[in-house]
Amino acid sequence: MIKLNLTANTKEQEQIKTYLQNNASEILAEKINNGVKITKDNKTLINKKDLDGFMKFACVETKNLLNKAQVMLVLKIILYLVGIFTTLKKIILKENYTILQRIIKQKRICCY
Repeated sequence: MIKLNLTANTKEQEQIKTYLQNNASEILAEKINNGVKITKDNKTLINKKDLDGFMKFACVETKNLLNKAQVMLVLKIILYLVGIFTTLKKIILKENYTILQRIIKQKRICCY
């Protein structure tokens, strides 16, 4: 098991840390422990992340995904209702056509 230099402040963070320690590759563990070096304006900076920032990011992303899922669900419901309406419309039109055909046939029979 890889040792990660992360501090878990909550039970949820502890679960994430445990998961990462059990599943992180050596490259990911190195980036978590030492940060990622970035060169900007001829200066070398180290970008380090912590579990608090990750939890904030995860919450925002989850909310965004839920909003998208809700929109998709509403669209699926609308499409489903349109399909039902179209099917009912076809059934009603077919039934009206059938009724009209019967009336026409009855009148033909009566006319002969």
